[in-house]
Amino acid sequence: MQTEGKKEEKGFPPESKCSRGDLLFNTLKKKKDFEKLRKEGRVFKNKYLIIFILPGKERHQIRSGLGVGKKIGKACKRNKIRRVLKDILRKVLIPFGIDIYIIARNTITEAGYGELKEEIERSLNKFFLPS
Repeated sequence: MQTEGKKEEKGFPPESKCSRGDLLFNTLKKKKDFEKLRKEGRVFKNKYLIIFILPGKERHQIRSGLGVGKKIGKACKRNKIRRVLKDILRKVLIPFGIDIYIIARNTITEAGYGELKEEIERSLNKFFLPS
């Protein structure tokens, strides 16, 4: 089904691949965005992940970047880790738009879904509710 020259995918709004409520999910693509996150963003490190978080330019958009190095395994394993991390980001409660860059450590292969979700939630809570 095509409308106004744009191709629509079934079940997805045309402006984004996935949305929850009023937040849209997009990916970080430009090198300057990743550099800005690394320089200015808050860093949260744990056994499995390094997470950089910065408030987003737009309050209704979550932009994410995922770094999974070749030391972790072959392409199939790296892609599975990316899919799991994206799924967790979609399911975790995020109150407003942020830019987030997640780097997977070599130990991520030892972690289960629940552990990764817990670590990401803990980092996001520290970011949104600093003590």
